[in-house]
Amino acid sequence: MAQTVVSVTLNGQSYQMGCDEGSEDHILALAADVDSRLQQLKSQAGQVPESWLLAIVSIMMADEVASASQSQPANSPKIDTNAIAEKIEQAAMRINTITATLAK
Repeated sequence: MAQTVVSVTLNGQSYQMGCDEGSEDHILALAADVDSRLQQLKSQAGQVPESWLLAIVSIMMADEVASASQSQPANSPKIDTNAIAEKIEQAAMRINTITATLAK
């Protein structure tokens, strides 16, 4: 499938992300959800490092995935929550790297 680039905004920072052509709206919706969670946490926690915000939001979302997979019926396909959590952690690390690069 062809690849395309979509621009998402998280915590006021714009990031370019590669994705499959046709999935741009899905990526934008996911980014909007993450940004909403970031803003909510930021309003509750006050002035904290962005990396902390991203780590906490990642853990919260991984917990939601784990809870959802535990509530699945026994005959449904299993979700590899460890793999998903690892992908979220990798994304958070990539965002931190991009943020650090942009801050220079």
